[in-house]
Amino acid sequence: MKYFNLLFLGLIFFKQGCSQKKDLPSATNIESFQDTVSYSIGADIGENLKRQNIEINYGVLITGILDAYETNDVKLDQKTRRNSMMKMQQSLREKENKSTQGNLKKADEFLKKNKDSNENIFETTSGLQRVMTIGVPAAELEEKITTELKRISKGQKVNGFRKGKPLPPNVAKRMFGKQARYEAIYQQMQQSFFKAVQDEEIKLAGMPSFEPTVDEDGKDLEFKATFEVYPEITLADFSAIEVEQMSAEVTDKDLDTMVETLQKQNAQWEESEEAAADGDQVVIDFEGFVDGEAFEGGSATGYSLTLGSGSMIPGFEEGLVGAKAGEEKTLEVTFPEDYHKEELKGKPAQFKTKVATVKKAQLPELNEEFFKGFGVETADAAEFKAEIRKNMERELARALRNVTKQQVINGLVASNEVDVPASLIDQEIDRLRQQAVQQFGGGQQLDPSQLPAELFKDQAEKRVVIGLLMNAAIEANELTPSAEKVEELIEEVASTYQDPEEVRNYYANNPQQKSQVEALALEEQVVEKVLAAAKVSQTESTYEDVIRAANQPA
Repeated sequence: MKYFNLLFLGLIFFKQGCSQKKDLPSATNIESFQDTVSYSIGADIGENLKRQNIEINYGVLITGILDAYETNDVKLDQKTRRNSMMKMQQSLREKENKSTQGNLKKADEFLKKNKDSNENIFETTSGLQRVMTIGVPAAELEEKITTELKRISKGQKVNGFRKGKPLPPNVAKRMFGKQARYEAIYQQMQQSFFKAVQDEEIKLAGMPSFEPTVDEDGKDLEFKATFEVYPEITLADFSAIEVEQMSAEVTDKDLDTMVETLQKQNAQWEESEEAAADGDQVVIDFEGFVDGEAFEGGSATGYSLTLGSGSMIPGFEEGLVGAKAGEEKTLEVTFPEDYHKEELKGKPAQFKTKVATVKKAQLPELNEEFFKGFGVETADAAEFKAEIRKNMERELARALRNVTKQQVINGLVASNEVDVPASLIDQEIDRLRQQAVQQFGGGQQLDPSQLPAELFKDQAEKRVVIGLLMNAAIEANELTPSAEKVEELIEEVASTYQDPEEVRNYYANNPQQKSQVEALALEEQVVEKVLAAAKVSQTESTYEDVIRAANQPA
């Protein structure tokens, strides 16, 4: 019916625009608005007839229009006219079906050809980079272009056409055809590529780049997809890995040191007439000189300094030990060779210093108020220390596990050479950039992409290598997250909260968060697999040494 409707509507418009005269104007005599409308309607009818491939006698067509519009003397009755239009529709449908079948046959032949010669369209260029040449039948592409053209032109406001009404196909193609083709080709390349990746079971690393090699109307589309794949990793025998497993316990001395540290963190500073000692605070004014000249950034007023903190260059803080409030001292020091300012590296300097105030730390008492600040509801110092010991033991267990895990990872890295996809490194660099911005509070004011990639490249590459090796170990050993291990890790977190059940429910009701715990559980299971085969030795250590080792950069 669509063909009949198009023709019928066109004729109606033509009818409305015809002159009362039987002499029609030629194209060269289009002068009035009526002539313009009449010619436009006629041109649209002509284009519709041509596009639909309807064979007509133009003279008879004009006669029919004039007979119906001007003389009211139609030579064919309505029934005859309706039958002829129905026959025309049937003929057009048959032509369309025949054309569709032909296109489908071509598409099948094309796909079969590509399938039969698949080894010729997939090639290795270098390392992990691959190039795949993919073809798309013209009929399939044209269908997508038509769909995109309808989408793009829908709702477009074009002068001379009613808003909200679909644009005539010829107008839509003229105005938006290039855009529709571009977007259709890009979509088609993506869809065809990812289908090929799925069919060929390719382990894709990163996103591909596309390059059309044949892009012509009426021809099959051909394009090249360049991409990287994950490396094939065959892990070396775990028995070659050496691990020194540390062990330690929380002693009474460790506990006392921790309690004292907590007191110092909450100390009140009070002015003192006594001489400054290590650990005291001093408020000072100072001015620095190199070669007798003051230098930029070498002076301050009312500067608060904790002696022994190591925040100043060597010799500065030590020179103030024993000083009293009101005392002036000239400190003779030397800038380190690795000092951040080039002009000061290794230079001897003098700092004229005046001590304004000496402050001594007044430690808080071990009482109920102090305990409450750490979430311990008790007035008993022994009960408070018992809670602190539990926290230290949890921290120690976590630190021991992390130290062992890091040794296992280092062993895996050392015993396996891995080709690393550049695209994965780039992705990891982007993640590290984001983390850096968040860490330093840049927010929206700092574009992460502005941070130099070189700052993160080494770390990114190491993280990718570790991830690849971990995944290889998981696949090789067919590991899945152990429910017991997942529960154990959740309980470890829950035990640090006042309401552990709330933490358990949080993970139970948040699949995404729980999946992170499952990923961690898999890593723990890999570590256990390696340890079962590796050369493991035991070494006794202390609480402080284990904590320090766990906090060392990987």
